[in-house]
Amino acid sequence: MHEYEVKRLRTRSIFKIIFVGMTLSIVPLFAISGVLASMGLVKLYWGSEPLTGGSAIIGGPLVGLFIAVTFSFFAATLTSLGLILYGKKRTLKVYYYPMEKNEPS
Repeated sequence: MHEYEVKRLRTRSIFKIIFVGMTLSIVPLFAISGVLASMGLVKLYWGSEPLTGGSAIIGGPLVGLFIAVTFSFFAATLTSLGLILYGKKRTLKVYYYPMEKNEPS
């Protein structure tokens, strides 16, 4: 593991990291919820409208994507502001694993 000491991360990088993390965790969760809602095992709503049957299978991932984008925007904005303030006083150490030679880019 290697270490970099940085003063500030680009806001775009923070948004990308948080968006990818939220999307890859929330969308599959809501896709599973959509399948379960289509079988009547759980209730999934879009606003006040319940999603059932085929609309739940299609709507589940869409609801998850909407929630992931919304949460990502607020989380990344607040994280960026916090890191900007933190960077005014101290540096940040970032630990990473370098890519191996045989891994594709």
